[in-house]
Amino acid sequence: TTGGDGIDPDGYLATLDGAQDQALSLEDTVTFVDVDAGDHEVELTGIAAHCAAAGSNPRTVAVIAGTVASTSFTVTCAELVLSNQIVAYRQGLGVYAMDADGSNLFRIVSGLEPDVSRDGRKIVYDSGRDIWAANADGSGETQLTIDPAVDSHPSWSPDGTRVAFASERDGNVEIWVMNADGTGQVQLTDDPAGSTKPAWSPDGTRIAFNGGFDILLMTPDGSDVVNLTETLGGGFTPAWSPDGTRIAFVSGAGGLDVYIMNSDGSGRVQVTDNPAPDLEPTWSPDGLKLAFASERDGNFEIYTINVDGTGLTRLTDDPADDRTPVWSP
Repeated sequence: TTGGDGIDPDGYLATLDGAQDQALSLEDTVTFVDVDAGDHEVELTGIAAHCAAAGSNPRTVAVIAGTVASTSFTVTCAELVLSNQIVAYRQGLGVYAMDADGSNLFRIVSGLEPDVSRDGRKIVYDSGRDIWAANADGSGETQLTIDPAVDSHPSWSPDGTRVAFASERDGNVEIWVMNADGTGQVQLTDDPAGSTKPAWSPDGTRIAFNGGFDILLMTPDGSDVVNLTETLGGGFTPAWSPDGTRIAFVSGAGGLDVYIMNSDGSGRVQVTDNPAPDLEPTWSPDGLKLAFASERDGNFEIYTINVDGTGLTRLTDDPADDRTPVWSP
C-alpha cells in the first residue's frame, strides 16, 4: 500500500531472491509460484526518492511446504517537489522527470509540452487538445480548458496564479491567459501570422512568445508589444534566463540552432552549431547551462550544454523522440 502526501508515480518491483521480478502498481498484490520450502528474500525496489518502505527491505519470508506465505510492504511518500530536475515529453511515455544528469527517470502523466511551477510542486501540460495541471507526482490531475479547438503550449506565471497558453479557438493560433484553476480565460494576441509558445519573464512583467517567425514581448495584458528578432533573421521557442536578463531561443538563420540574446534583443550569441535541428532550449536554475532537444544522433534526444557552447552532454538514449524539456527551479 502507498500513503502520504505524494505518490510513487511509476509503481514498484517485487523481487524474490534477487532474481525474479514482478511489477506492482501503487495498491497491488503479486504472487510467486513454484517456490521451494525454506527461507526466501523478498525486496521491494523502484521506490521513488521521496518515498520510503516501512520495516525491513529486503526481508526474509519463511515458506512451509504446502502452504502460502505472505508479506506486505507499506510505502509512505512525502510531497514530491521537483528541484533542479528536467521535465520533458517522450513519445509513447508521456511527461517524465529525470535528474539533471539524466538519471532517475520516472513517468509523471500522459501529456505533452510540460511546464513546472516555480515552487516545483505542480506541472501544467497539454493533452494534445486541452490544458491540464497536476501535482509533481502526477496525482490530482485537473482539466483547465475545455474547448473544441486545440489549446497547447502552457506556461506558468512566476507566482503560480496564472497560466498563459496558445489556442486555435478564434480560427488561428493566439496567446491566451487564464487563472491557475482555469477560470478567467482572456485572449491576449490577435495576429493573422499566429502566436504561440508563451514564456513568462521571471518577474512576471512580460511574456515572450512566437509571433509568426519572430520572438516578441508583451505585458501580461497583451499591450506594449515589441519585436526582438526582426533584424536577427527570426527566432522561436523563447526561454528566459533565471535572472531575466537573457533569452535563449532557436533561429533558422543557417540552420536550426540554439542562440542567446539579451532580453532587449541585443547581444545575440550562437550556442550550438549542428546540421541537425537543435530545439526548445531551457535554462538551468543557476543560469550556467541549457537543456535542449536535438536530432543530431538520429532521433530527438535531450542534451545539456554550457551557455558558452562547451560541455555538450547527452542525457537520454531512447528509440522514441524526447522533446520539450523544461528545467525545474
